[in-house]
Amino acid sequence: MPRPTIAEQRNTIDELQRDNEALRARNAELKAMFDAQANEPMDDAEPTNEMESEITVEQMQTAASTDGDESADPNELRTLKDAVTALVSSQRTMMDIMQSQSSRKRKVYVDKPDKFDGKVGDYIETWLEQFQTWFRHREQVEGELDERHQVETAIQTTVGDISHLLTRYETDYGRWETWNAFAQYMRNTYGSKELGFTKYMHLKLTQQNKDSVDAYYTRFCRILQRQKRWMKDSEDNFIFNYIFLENLDSKVQAEFMRMPDAIDIEEMNLQEVHVLAKRAEQAIKLQSGLSLLSKGRQESGQAEDKPNNKSQPQADTHSFNCEKLTPKEKEFLEANIRRGGGLVIYENVQNKWEWVRWATKLGICIRCAMKGHRRKECKTERARPEENRQKLNAMVHDDSVDSEMDD
Repeated sequence: MPRPTIAEQRNTIDELQRDNEALRARNAELKAMFDAQANEPMDDAEPTNEMESEITVEQMQTAASTDGDESADPNELRTLKDAVTALVSSQRTMMDIMQSQSSRKRKVYVDKPDKFDGKVGDYIETWLEQFQTWFRHREQVEGELDERHQVETAIQTTVGDISHLLTRYETDYGRWETWNAFAQYMRNTYGSKELGFTKYMHLKLTQQNKDSVDAYYTRFCRILQRQKRWMKDSEDNFIFNYIFLENLDSKVQAEFMRMPDAIDIEEMNLQEVHVLAKRAEQAIKLQSGLSLLSKGRQESGQAEDKPNNKSQPQADTHSFNCEKLTPKEKEFLEANIRRGGGLVIYENVQNKWEWVRWATKLGICIRCAMKGHRRKECKTERARPEENRQKLNAMVHDDSVDSEMDD
């Protein structure tokens, strides 16, 4: 028999209280009549509480049943005895209900599950489990719930189309009288149709890829919860630790295996493996950050050491002067350029800015007037003064030029 709800208990208490008041009023009338007939003075004031009232009426019942009261009417005595008995029984019933209600543990039950929208998959299992938890908390407060009441509550906690279909099914094929029958129908209709092996392969092939360890762990746990079978012994769950570790990013996996705590992976639960994998991921990020910082510093140092060839082309280690070329220097340089270079120009001429601009414009070496290389790359050897004279005489047929270069 189902236990009465709180509302039903309150209604019962209210009815018993009203009956007690009526019985007390009737008891007062009968006592007055009994006092008048017995001609014995009595205090007709009402008892101050329920316990005093119970003792008084019991004393009255005993006194009324004695043989010494021969002047009382038997019918009135019988009525008085019935009234007293009903009052005592009513008070005892009310006290039992109050005591059982106060002794029961009152707990706030969890929130009612959301409405089921007809989604096919593993969600139906979670929805049914949430309802069982909700019913269990309600029973702790309201007492035992009828299974048909549970089924009706679940049907009403669905969207309109699903509720209509379930109601129509009951009309055509009969009502679900037990919760297990209803739950089995919901599993068969809206449960996942995937094979257990298919679900296992989804778990086996889950990869971290470019996700973080946290995102990969959340996805892994969601697929793990969909498995049809679980290990009978929790100590065998280390196989899931292996699968989780196998599909980690290769760098994170390598760092994980270098950690001292990795040796106890068989003794860990999946959450502990997740925490250790996060530590490995953070170590990888730290190493990557330090590597980028070191590389940036090296590139910055190389950029500072690299000469600025654009601002001072071919002459970054030499100081120039603004003196103009003499006529003889110009004549020698023109002759050297016409022959394709090859004669080393004196240092003081090389540093004259007019010659530098001239040579840069022609794209020739400042040191020897040849094309194809720059001054710092020039390997032309300086000739002896006698050889210079012969070459210059052959070029310009004028001894004044080589005398100028020899000075």
